[in-house]
Amino acid sequence: MKESIEKKYYLLSASILFSLLILVIFLFLLPEAKVMGIVAEGGILEICSVISYFLGGIIAFYLSKRGVIKDRYLMSFLLIILGLRELDFHKAFTTMSISSTRYYLSPKVPVLEKLIVAPIVLFILIAIFFFLKKYTLAYIKNLINKTPLAIIIFPSFLLFMCSKLADSSLSMFRDASIAITPMMEKTAFIIEESFELGIPVFFIVGLLYLLETKRTS
Repeated sequence: MKESIEKKYYLLSASILFSLLILVIFLFLLPEAKVMGIVAEGGILEICSVISYFLGGIIAFYLSKRGVIKDRYLMSFLLIILGLRELDFHKAFTTMSISSTRYYLSPKVPVLEKLIVAPIVLFILIAIFFFLKKYTLAYIKNLINKTPLAIIIFPSFLLFMCSKLADSSLSMFRDASIAITPMMEKTAFIIEESFELGIPVFFIVGLLYLLETKRTS
């Protein structure tokens, strides 16, 4: 029974990776104007990413409530925070992005606003610290031992690194005085947004695997 569940989720993970590849190819074939509308902020890919983060947060909350995940709702909280970040909540109600060091040093930002934002950011940073403390070493150990759950969510980290590389590539080219062509810009946006969509999706798959294995054990 356990082996059949593992095979099912391995196949599901492979299918998602294949679907992302098809998505990237499909977007490359579209005219540039249509592509930019899809991958731009507020476009369909970003909306799907937000929905995926929120859905993952809800599933993680359920698993924590049932005692399957014992992290005091940390994973659920951080998935919701990531979804809010995709919605640009980190700069929607403030003078500038609160994820930038410049926000806390700039005289343009009112002191009262900083006093309100700083405790919220501190709370989030503390949550991230305890999350990493609880899961990082355990995950690395499980990945080395090739446990199914670690393998299933591993593509999330690969997609994250690839999306960040695509995001920073245009800046690196500009810094190196390399001319940015429309095709280069299109490629960077397609890879970044398509791969960012896959990040929460693989976490959802991992959570569903965890839920199903606990139900059948």
